[in-house]
This record gives sequence, structure tokens and C-alpha cells, in this order.
Amino acid sequence: MDSPNEPLQKRTRSISAEAIIGTGVTIAAIGVLFLLLGWAQAMRHVHPASWILLGLGAVCAVAGGIIAAAAPKGGTAAKVAPAPAGSAAPSPEAHS
Repeated sequence: MDSPNEPLQKRTRSISAEAIIGTGVTIAAIGVLFLLLGWAQAMRHVHPASWILLGLGAVCAVAGGIIAAAAPKGGTAAKVAPAPAGSAAPSPEAHS
């Protein structure tokens, strides 16, 4: 039987912030394409199809924007500390 005193395991995210933002942007872009396709259908006077495409495009564009904006801050990219002062590599002219 499991001991109730065992420490809980720390959970890590299974997807990075960059991937969430990319997914949101992709969904929003697909929404914009649906909006354009719905507009084109409206110009051709195919109104039932245009209303469906315009509605679907609006939902996708808004949902994609919300997903991209709601991504957790602080991505998984490595943070590089600046080099200490005076440790910069010498220029090639200094060796001549």
C-alpha cells in the first residue's frame, strides 16, 4: 500500500509555450482563410455557404487568438547570460 507520506511528484508541462503559441497562430490563420473564402462565396451570391464559412472563420480566428494569448509566459528557449565585462574576444585586427 502506498505511504501517505510520499512526496508528490512535480509535474512538468508536456508542451512548450512556443508550441502553444504556434498552434494558436495556425488556428487563427486558418480562421482568416475561412473568412476570405466565406467572403468570396458571398460575392458569388452563395449565401448559405458564405454564412457557414464566415461563422467558422470568425470562431477559428478568435479561438486561435485566445489560445496564443493564453500561452504560459517564459518559453523553453535557453536563456543566455551576458558575458562578463572585459571578457569579449579580441578583434582580428589586434593580432596583426
